[in-house]
Amino acid sequence: MDHPLAPLLHKSKFYSFENEVRLVAYDPEANLMEERDIHDNGTLIDVDLSRLISEVRVAKDAPNWFFELVSTLVKDKYELDVDVKKSKMNQEPIFGISTLE
Repeated sequence: MDHPLAPLLHKSKFYSFENEVRLVAYDPEANLMEERDIHDNGTLIDVDLSRLISEVRVAKDAPNWFFELVSTLVKDKYELDVDVKKSKMNQEPIFGISTLE
């Protein structure tokens, strides 16, 4: 976890069911922790989002206006025909541990 790319290559076990592909390209000689010029956007790659995104999740506790905004952007701006759902990540576990008093 000490490597600067670790946050890009690891994820929570909660998301272990996801079948995702991550593309990370970097110069191993570069200092990844160094502050970059504000106009440095990295390398842009043209992709077909409809082939990469099958569903969009919004944080469970996000306000409804934010959920609606994300839904509108997904459908109208990016023209994606995918479900936009609230995440279940913060739900109580089905088999929780109870304490006896």
